[in-house]
Formats: sequence, C-alpha cells, structure tokens
Amino acid sequence: MTSSPVVVPTVEALHRLRAVGRTVGYNGIHIYLRYRAILKLIEGRRFRRVLSVGCGFGIFDRLLPPDLEYEGLDLGEAEIDFARAWADAERPSYRYARERFLERDYDRGAFDLIILSEVLEHMPEEEVRATLQRAVDLLEPGGHLLVTVPNRLHLRNRVRRLLGQPLVWMDPTHLREYRLVEARQMLDGLPVLLRRFEAAVLYFPYEARVARALPAESPVREWITARVPSIASHFLMLAEKRA
Repeated sequence: MTSSPVVVPTVEALHRLRAVGRTVGYNGIHIYLRYRAILKLIEGRRFRRVLSVGCGFGIFDRLLPPDLEYEGLDLGEAEIDFARAWADAERPSYRYARERFLERDYDRGAFDLIILSEVLEHMPEEEVRATLQRAVDLLEPGGHLLVTVPNRLHLRNRVRRLLGQPLVWMDPTHLREYRLVEARQMLDGLPVLLRRFEAAVLYFPYEARVARALPAESPVREWITARVPSIASHFLMLAEKRA
C-alpha cells in the first residue's frame, strides 16, 4: 500500500515549520527553502517505505506524508530523542534510531525511497562510496535515491576567491564540499539512472542586507540558480535504481 502523494509546501508553511525548527537551532529560512526544493524533486510521487540517513531532529520529516512507513537514522542522541517525541505524538508509523547506517541490518530491496540529505559531507571519505552503494542495494528495483550535498563554490565563496580571501566551509563540521562537476559524477558507476539534477538556494554576500530587497524566497533567486547552478548553495539529485 502506498502513501499519500508528496506535496510541496507553501512559503507560509515553511515559516510555520521554521518556528518549530528554531527551537533546535534551525534558524535561517534558507534551510526550509532547501527542504522545499527537495520536495519538488519528488512532488506527486507516492512511496511505501522510506529511510532517511542523517535525519537530524526530524524537522524535514514533518513535510512528508503522514501515512508513510518511515525510518530515520542519526548519531545524535538529542536529535533522535526530539524526533521520537514528535513521532510518538504525531506519526505512529515513523521510527527513529540512533545507529550507524553501515552497521544497521536491513533486507535488500527494503525501501522505495532512501534520502541522503546533507550527510555525505560529514562522513570520512572511505565511507562515502560504501554508503551510496549500500543505499542502492537497499532500494527495490525502480526505487529512488535522493541525495543533496553542499556546493564548495557557492556565490559567497566565489566572491571571496575574487577578493583573494580563503574559501570557508558552509558548516564547520563538514569534511568536504562538492563542486558542480564532482556532484554530477557522484553517482557514476552505480546501478541507477539519474532522473533529476537541480541546484537550490542562493546566498549572497551580505545576505541580511540583500534579503531586504530580494527576499530569500523570491522566485528571482530560483530563476538565477536554474540558469547558473554553479553558484547555488546546494546540489540535489534524484536517481532511480535500475530494474
């Protein structure tokens, strides 16, 4: 039995979710705009069993259909406790576990959607390929793998480079970030078909000032990232496992 279709939230819904996310430090609206961009990749699709690796506090999960059979994994104790408390009250078919993905036991083909969003950049290099391969192994034929990674050469870093300043990580906990060509090649060699590759979210230098004239949620920003994907903050990929 499949769930309800995936729906893309309105900007107003993102701001309501932001009020929840702020309680755990997810402050900026850009985080939620990335969530919306992810959901656009799978809009209208129906899934049965979903796994999210690196689910954090489960804030994004609140935008998924409530009737999924869903499991979220994360290594953070506070994150899993927060997500479990919400699921216990609101989503009886959602489960959360504090375990490593590469060590948790699953049957092959157990899922029809696996999400690796903003997680690969936190892993040691030797685990990245193993994680992608295992994710594909755990998908049923025709199942989907959704991957998002940060862009090393987003607009603000490009400006720093022009000014002769050092590039900085988008998050100090990142072990790496990905250039456009690296992201496009990430799934090469795996038994999947890349169905969609998108760039999402645009940060400007002096973002707080720029946002007064061009809000973060402005369609103009989406127009820019669609035409110049190399300056967006994130790359999003949706791949389908070969039958």
